[in-house]
Amino acid sequence: MGITIKQSVYEPIEPGIYTGKIATIEQVDGVYGEQLKFTFLLDPFGDYEAGKQMVSWTSMKFSQKSKLYNWTMAMLGKLSPDYDFDSDDLLGKPCQVVVGNRFTPDGNLFDYVESIKPLTPKRNSQPLGMGVSASMTQ
Repeated sequence: MGITIKQSVYEPIEPGIYTGKIATIEQVDGVYGEQLKFTFLLDPFGDYEAGKQMVSWTSMKFSQKSKLYNWTMAMLGKLSPDYDFDSDDLLGKPCQVVVGNRFTPDGNLFDYVESIKPLTPKRNSQPLGMGVSASMTQ
């Protein structure tokens, strides 16, 4: 008897802003060399009772023009000039994940992480980013 496997159908989620967290950050050898692979876990919504996992990559460059820098700043706030990226500063942190849709060259629709944003702070709270030194706040 042959082996049969039921075909699964991928359904991308609607573009929008979803609440979630950074679950893992791994250093991987990607198509463009060494990269960081971010895995986001979106909070449960709709048919995703356990949440939805999404993956996105950044380069290993940490400068003011890089995606990694912008994502870090979105999570930690203003960064001090002497701040060096540390993935532990972001792991498990809640955030807003901006999701978009794109078509592959063969016409399939997929979702992807456009950007991340901090959760909206509660009223009357002004948390300082981890990258901000005490001398910058005085």
